[in-house]
Amino acid sequence: SNGVDSTIFYDKKIKREKQILSVGNIRWQKGYEYLMDAANLFLSQHADYKLVIIGSGSQENIDLLKSRLKKTLRDRVKFVGVKSQRQVNHIMNTSKLLILSSISEGLPKVLIESQAAGLPIVTTDVGDCAEIVSDSGLVVDCKDSGAISDAVHSIIQNADDYKKLQENCVSNAQNFSWTAVV
Repeated sequence: SNGVDSTIFYDKKIKREKQILSVGNIRWQKGYEYLMDAANLFLSQHADYKLVIIGSGSQENIDLLKSRLKKTLRDRVKFVGVKSQRQVNHIMNTSKLLILSSISEGLPKVLIESQAAGLPIVTTDVGDCAEIVSDSGLVVDCKDSGAISDAVHSIIQNADDYKKLQENCVSNAQNFSWTAVV
């Protein structure tokens, strides 16, 4: 089982920017092509938001993904490469939500880390994602860019629901502390 180090991943209770986050290596299993298509939809509807992607990948793959974006949106999608765990936690704490657009997963640790940081989640229904996310976000069908975009919109539009998702995140993450896992 995966666990989360709560000395690194935790909710700092700081101001969250209008930023969507995705974390994972740039490879086919992560379904980033569907995320780019979804970004075309939700970034067009939310002009003040940006998308940040943390993870390693070849420049060729990154360029291919960027080519899927509308030209007017390309400057609002940032591929920032690999970051330390503490840097990832800080970016999680300054982001509004996490998207996991994978088409293949097991039990992704990033979901647990995101919850510990109080970051609501939109994930595809692969592997153990639905079980992990539970009531701390929304689960959508795999390879469905429209559903990803709709879920993002649904989460960011209602402040009261968003606050409840954040509370659920922190609560759910306690089930994955190393103490609880051991």
